[in-house]
Amino acid sequence: MIQRKRENYAKIGVFAVAHGVYWEQFAGLYENLMKYYHDFIDLVKENHVEVMDFGMIDSSEKAYAAA
Repeated sequence: MIQRKRENYAKIGVFAVAHGVYWEQFAGLYENLMKYYHDFIDLVKENHVEVMDFGMIDSSEKAYAAA
């Protein structure tokens, strides 16, 4: 078997998407969604992959910045 000089890994980009106008309407919604988002990222990282975290995309300005 050929020995690799460096281990193969995957690089995964992750971001959350929501409609930002809801943050003021529903108390705690943003915090709850971000908790779920970070739980998801932790699950993905358990698979020994590199995660590129783009955070919450909740406006067109943030979408263009992330792109």
